[in-house]
Amino acid sequence: MGMGEPYASTDHLSPSSILEKYTLDGSDNIIRFVNGNNVVLSLESQTEARVRDSARVHTKVISDYKGDVRALSGRFLAVQGDLIAFRFFNENTGEVVRVIDRVSRNRHLIKGFRKSPIDLQYAPHAPLLAVLDSESSLYVYTVANDCQDVVKYINIVNWPEDTSQEPRLVWCPYVPENPSDPSDSCNMLAIYKGRKVFVINLTILKGSSSNSQIDFEEATKVEDAILSVEMDEDVTTVCISPDSTAVAIGTTQGIVSFYIVNGSELKFAHNWDPQLNRPIVGLFFLDDTRNLKNQEPFWRHCLAVGEGGRHMALFECEQWHCLGLLRFDSPLDLTRFDVHVDPQARYINILDPDGANVFFVELRQGQPRFISITQVTFCHPVVSVIPYDIANAEKNESVTDFSLDDDYDPEARNEVTAHYIAIGHKSLLQLDVQLEKSDINSEGMVPIKAECQVEGQKSSTEGPSDLLAVATTNTLQLDKPRLVEQLQEMSEKNNDSKFSIFSLIEKCITEEEFSLREDRLLANISDLIETNRTETINVVRNALNENSVAVENSIQANHKASD
Repeated sequence: MGMGEPYASTDHLSPSSILEKYTLDGSDNIIRFVNGNNVVLSLESQTEARVRDSARVHTKVISDYKGDVRALSGRFLAVQGDLIAFRFFNENTGEVVRVIDRVSRNRHLIKGFRKSPIDLQYAPHAPLLAVLDSESSLYVYTVANDCQDVVKYINIVNWPEDTSQEPRLVWCPYVPENPSDPSDSCNMLAIYKGRKVFVINLTILKGSSSNSQIDFEEATKVEDAILSVEMDEDVTTVCISPDSTAVAIGTTQGIVSFYIVNGSELKFAHNWDPQLNRPIVGLFFLDDTRNLKNQEPFWRHCLAVGEGGRHMALFECEQWHCLGLLRFDSPLDLTRFDVHVDPQARYINILDPDGANVFFVELRQGQPRFISITQVTFCHPVVSVIPYDIANAEKNESVTDFSLDDDYDPEARNEVTAHYIAIGHKSLLQLDVQLEKSDINSEGMVPIKAECQVEGQKSSTEGPSDLLAVATTNTLQLDKPRLVEQLQEMSEKNNDSKFSIFSLIEKCITEEEFSLREDRLLANISDLIETNRTETINVVRNALNENSVAVENSIQANHKASD
């Protein structure tokens, strides 16, 4: 295909980056990351059986079902707003798909598939449900908002026979250039199986035929309706850009290939190597497709997922610089996590079905990085969970009332309520999870309270301030002239500000404090300056002033020890 060598950034985070290590022991307390650019999470095995769910989660049963989902392969739960679809096996009807409205509880049963369904997904932008069976036959339905009716939109059947792998589907989260123009619409999805990827424009197909069912060969004859590409290795994930002009394809080689939708073909653009040393099992572009006002360019940042969902990396998508790494150390290497990003790209939701855990990783907005993680535990297995909404607690009328909890302090809570649909062995559930927002300001600073360490050194939990963390005694001394020079350059870039951050730091930081970690100091200050110049000055000045006594005591103690 003439793809060439994959592009990889030369400044990918290396083992010398500041490494933060934390242990997840079943507690539902929020863990705030110090830097959030290189995090390792150790998942502690729990020998005692749990007697109740986490206090953070409020569970409500939407519907019971008589069947089983545990033996099903592929995806079997899909959510779009109040609409839910899930498939299960029933002895009387075989594999079926239940569609239900979460609020009205109206429901509809879809059955009569040619072969067993293997995947299903709602379109993010329209009330369309796509169901894929094991032979790649595609069934697309229009679902009324209140689920009073489910109508066949279009079916594509009789695909070329290929038993190499189970097929998967993914929708284009289409965002119109002009939301007020009803003619600006595009219903597009991709089906991938083995090494082949098919990009299908359902809008073109629907407009070309009055029939609601069409054979695959007939569909390929419709101009620009079905585009395809065959990769050198098996495909693991596919993404379509929200403007329907680009496609990203990940393979078992760990390479992501980008294509442009160019008329009747997919035109190769370039390759990218995320350098996770594993196949990419998930790729999420961090676009907020729900907020259409002042929409920034799409595909500016992404999350790449490897190693069965246990290894994640954040990237910016212009030069492919790595912004952060997060890795789970699990007692079982075969543990597989199911990863989702909420529709507004604020949280990563990680389901651990074997351990009955859900992990919520908070992302910083703007230039993303990992901010914090919260573990929510269940006493009964949760087979699958999908996010559908997240809102500030104080603005959401449906928030669970926690006022009777012993630890409830309404003035001290800075929370959001994350809403999820989950499926257990016998029930469809709504989960309302109270999540603390990290006490992070707009610049991305968090108090340094958790244990962090430089890889290969002993950890230290002591620190003179909440802004700068003390390095261990074995940490290399900073090159002060170079650090001062870099800080001076940062200050000169902001010469229209009333205060000089360089002068503040030069006056307040003593010789001993220059033994602090250079990477963290420069990274934090750079983030602060980039985000908001005025707030940068205030944060640095206040943090240093508030902790001046602690700094002085630390210096005096070091002098006494040296005497």
